[in-house]
Amino acid sequence: MTLFASKEDLAAGHSGVTKWVRLLSALDNAHSVRPGVAHSVGDSLTYWRESATALGDGALVAHRRYQTVLAVLDGEVRVELVPRAGLTPLTPYSDVSDRETFAPVAGGGDVVTVSAGQILAVPIDHAWRHEPTTTADLLVVRLTVEGATFHNK
Repeated sequence: MTLFASKEDLAAGHSGVTKWVRLLSALDNAHSVRPGVAHSVGDSLTYWRESATALGDGALVAHRRYQTVLAVLDGEVRVELVPRAGLTPLTPYSDVSDRETFAPVAGGGDVVTVSAGQILAVPIDHAWRHEPTTTADLLVVRLTVEGATFHNK
């Protein structure tokens, strides 16, 4: 898990890497995005603005081709992260949605609090969920993990 303190922190660590530059562009556009409306930048990322209360049903969620990045625009969100290995699947992996869900684990996983302005990059080998009482305004990003970028983008 990587928690960036700010966009500037993210930019300092990933300048020049196309997919991260595109993420920064999406973050710059965040406040003009209407909630629930998806946007994309080629095949390398999709993003939308959402209230944390609208996300999830309590299950742990994981992806294989696109990494989840959560940017908190307002409020704060507590996110539970659990390594995917050994989890009990609730739904099988779908290649169409790049999504699979898992049962929560007894004792829980690592919990990180992400505050306004911070950005959490969920590791691709982890499942995640947020606490149901969270009311944060988020930019949810799915960022490709298939190399730095696509050759034709």
